[in-house]
Amino acid sequence: KRVAFTKVEAQIAEIIRPKLVADGLYFVGADLVGNKLLEVNVFCPGGINNINELYGINVGEAVIQDLEKRVRLKKAKVSGIKLIQTS
Repeated sequence: KRVAFTKVEAQIAEIIRPKLVADGLYFVGADLVGNKLLEVNVFCPGGINNINELYGINVGEAVIQDLEKRVRLKKAKVSGIKLIQTS
């Protein structure tokens, strides 16, 4: 069922974000119960279809677009072209 993303959940996400980013983890699923983090799913984040259906957010499309942007930026950096990142 559809639920609201709480302030506590956002705080947990912000606490674990730096470590995930430092480890090169781009897209993960975090299993939370109340204010407890149970696990972080790094190989199979799951829930994408549920998010699409319940919230009308196409997560797969957003992830692909961002990955494509990262590839373009990396290619530009390797070739010495300087690009201005807008988002």
